[in-house]
Amino acid sequence: MPDTHRLVGSLKTDPHAWPWTCQLVAVKGENKTDNSTTIVHKCGCALIDNEFVVTAAHCFAKSRISKRFKILLGGHAIYSGLPHNVVSISIHPLYQIVHSAYDVALLRISPLAIFTDSIWPICLPSKPPKNNVGL
Repeated sequence: MPDTHRLVGSLKTDPHAWPWTCQLVAVKGENKTDNSTTIVHKCGCALIDNEFVVTAAHCFAKSRISKRFKILLGGHAIYSGLPHNVVSISIHPLYQIVHSAYDVALLRISPLAIFTDSIWPICLPSKPPKNNVGL
């Protein structure tokens, strides 16, 4: 099945309606002739400020070597967006691949994201909810 048809029951969205969404891609190889790079979509992620992205820890089941990954910011279609290097990968210390709990990773990117209409951090609450309402 082509990559463009993997979502089931999804809806189309207006371009850049969700400017914090980004793509984690794996860098698979470099063509020495034309200096092009082959990339493969790994996971979706969210920009949380100009330096950090949050995603799932299971995205790094095969490798945690940061130079093997890039983040694409500001794109609307798969493989589109501005490439940023992954400088570091921090996996939640309690994450285990055989369980789904703590499946979270924090990525530091470089260069820093420049905010635009198509690149903007996700809105996070400033305080935890009272009495765990909504959890």
